[in-house]
Amino acid sequence: MRTTVALLEARPATVADDYRRLLALADLPAADGPVRLIAAAGDGAAEPGRVAPAWLVAACLERSAPGGTVFPVAAAGGRGRAPADWSPVLAAAGAAAADPDQWDLRRVHPHGRVPGLEAVLPAGLHVPAGLQAARPLLAAVPTVGGGWPVAGATALLLRLLAPRPRRPRRLPLAELLAEAAALAAETMAPRGAVLDATVWHVVESPWRRSAVGRNILLAGADPVAVDAVACRLAGAEPRRVPWLRLCSERGVGEGRPDRIRLVGQTELLDLDFALPQHTLVAADRLPARRPLADLLDNLIRRPARVRGHRPTPWGRLHEAYGRGQKA
Repeated sequence: MRTTVALLEARPATVADDYRRLLALADLPAADGPVRLIAAAGDGAAEPGRVAPAWLVAACLERSAPGGTVFPVAAAGGRGRAPADWSPVLAAAGAAAADPDQWDLRRVHPHGRVPGLEAVLPAGLHVPAGLQAARPLLAAVPTVGGGWPVAGATALLLRLLAPRPRRPRRLPLAELLAEAAALAAETMAPRGAVLDATVWHVVESPWRRSAVGRNILLAGADPVAVDAVACRLAGAEPRRVPWLRLCSERGVGEGRPDRIRLVGQTELLDLDFALPQHTLVAADRLPARRPLADLLDNLIRRPARVRGHRPTPWGRLHEAYGRGQKA
């Protein structure tokens, strides 16, 4: 049986309804109580394309009982800070950011071997206490380039489970991503992933980054399949992305297009997203950290991107959600 991924076009004026349609089409397993949500939080600043926008968090919480819990994951991995514009959404849903006890790391001993993760995590394999067997939903955003063709839901799992890996460049990126997906499936059993691709973060080089609007929403019960469809949208062939191929071979997710059933506005796959082709090359190692480039980006370029995004329709929607309003 093929896994299902839903995709729709979204507009700022109708994004809440667009998400309701998307999640109904994706047919995600229903939560049997308050949802546990793993959400991309960057460094706490609501930068377009790097942080799960407030309307994504609102859409995921809307389908569950009140009292949901959100686990914000930092850009560098591990526990992050929830952006300020999530606060009105959490309050309206009766939800809250995970407290320190829920973030408390618990040692796990998976039945399946994950030698790559074991090698880069000398303290052992750990999962936040509040996420063990919790069937969380992933709220991710897509990044293009920087050593990844597209980094989405699977990369979010890796950042959660291996926030500060030791000497990661010695191991293939595909191996670590596939093992993160396998470890998550066994210890947390995610119910699915929702990818807000309204704005994509594009890394053309360590010194040049941009936010590109593409107005797309994706969702499915298989996070790997959601990433595979995002790769197709960006112009990358999923069969040539090493970790998608490895996940499929190991049965921890589906990266093969012929095994993925698309629903919704499937014609969107035929659009030319015009993303820089050189950014879509699949690296075989985790991207190297460049502290100077990151520092300059945080101090100079990121504020400029945020200022440039504010006058756009999606930027104005960010501002509205931050004020507790919905445009």
